Amino acid sequence: MTPQSARDALRALAAARAAVPAAPGDERTRYPGEGRRRSAGRAGLRNANEKMPTVVFFHGGGWVAGDLETHDRQARLLAIETGAVVISVDYRRPPEVGFRRVRGRTCRRQGCRRTHRRVGGDAARVGVAGDSAGGNLAATVAIACRDAGIKLAAQLLVYPVTDVAGNYADAKENARFPSRAEMPKAIFCRAR
Repeated sequence: MTPQSARDALRALAAARAAVPAAPGDERTRYPGEGRRRSAGRAGLRNANEKMPTVVFFHGGGWVAGDLETHDRQARLLAIETGAVVISVDYRRPPEVGFRRVRGRTCRRQGCRRTHRRVGGDAARVGVAGDSAGGNLAATVAIACRDAGIKLAAQLLVYPVTDVAGNYADAKENARFPSRAEMPKAIFCRAR
């Protein structure tokens, strides 16, 4: 597949199962991002009368195919089920930009902080979430927040990419991870 055909296929799949009712107070707004007029994403489920918990959501799609539209359903369901404002991040994707730029720019927190203030989020109740490649970015952001002394209220990783290397050619290296042989279809996150 080409990057564009992967994007088209994922959009078609998302369109086939897009029907999710709007949550009370649902407001999807595009907020400007940093540089080159890129969108910082959307926020939904606002309540003007109180500060809401906030989830910063990173969409999946192999870092290439997913976008705000393909994962709008997941973001809306997350808002409905958690009662939180969900900021869905529209990050730059390869091959148009290099992977290091995707991770570096996505992990900057100033754009999300500005958006968080605009939507009336509660600074004491901020979490990150993501699926697949977005789970990788959410985990990376959580580590960056930890290192910067920022306390997150929650982290939700849905089938995250935590080890892109996969199996090693060296049998001794694979022996360090016996769960790969014992549970080959399961996904594991190793805590450090």
